[in-house]
Amino acid sequence: MTLVDWLIAVVDGAAASVLLCAGSAKLIAPRHLEQALAEAVPAVARNVRPGAVRCLAATELVVAAALLVTPTRMSAAIAAAALGVCFSVFGRKPSTPSTKA
Repeated sequence: MTLVDWLIAVVDGAAASVLLCAGSAKLIAPRHLEQALAEAVPAVARNVRPGAVRCLAATELVVAAALLVTPTRMSAAIAAAALGVCFSVFGRKPSTPSTKA
């Protein structure tokens, strides 16, 4: 294996471990994500159900497993990037209007 191959393996392993940890936590206790969404995006939180959270958790687990298998690595990397974009969109703090003193 070349240095690049090792680097890809390490980065994929790290991303897979984060996705496995996050996915398993959401699968076991979906209420925590519902509470976090209620704080970040109240309009979206009303429509989120535990089944949808568990579906997201299963997606994270599948992507994590696919990152560790060479033939599916590229498509899993694209899916992981898409998950990251979704998390950053919903995880951003809503802007608050500034008040002048």
